[in-house]
Amino acid sequence: MSDLTEIKSLSQEERIQYAIKAVLTSGLRPNGQFVLSLRQAAITYEVPRSTLTDRFKGRDTRKDSHLKEQKLSPAQEDVLVVWLKVMARRGVPLTRATLQLYASEIAGSPVGETWVSR
Repeated sequence: MSDLTEIKSLSQEERIQYAIKAVLTSGLRPNGQFVLSLRQAAITYEVPRSTLTDRFKGRDTRKDSHLKEQKLSPAQEDVLVVWLKVMARRGVPLTRATLQLYASEIAGSPVGETWVSR
């Protein structure tokens, strides 16, 4: 993955993954450091050095880091969406209270009163 036009066509997340892989596969110097530095990889793959360093150390992406804060997992959200579509096809009007109750059942814990409007 050295062609500059190929690199530019990738999303930032893909470039970060390629940069990490490049550093890890570059080999080690006698002093234990990687041959390809994070700084060099950040320049080559056109990603912020600080972001690459954080991700190299194991920090989650923004998207993944907020999953723990969500009441419903992505799979649970999908279940809720399917149910909403079924109810809409049947012409069943839904209130906020009904939606809140069903979401709470899916989540296994109560969702807040303002959850529906978020």
